[in-house]
Amino acid sequence: MKPISQIKRKVEEILKNHTQIYIEIHGRENLLAEGYCRIEDYGGDRITLVSESNSVCVRGEDLRLRHLSNERIAVEGRINSVEYL
Repeated sequence: MKPISQIKRKVEEILKNHTQIYIEIHGRENLLAEGYCRIEDYGGDRITLVSESNSVCVRGEDLRLRHLSNERIAVEGRINSVEYL
């Protein structure tokens, strides 16, 4: 069995090399995204997230940030589409 310190280092290494944006959508009104590097565009009808390997554009109506941190972003509003760019 591996010591906890080795497992912890491996998990930290995986998270450090995280380059994909992961998206979870709940209905048409809530979206949670993880793994983004920055917000490139933000408005009531569009939010564009960028990671090291791709970008994602969320389009809709009355879009607003419900939660924002270094790890994740939560969006509320009427979500009409999610497009990988």
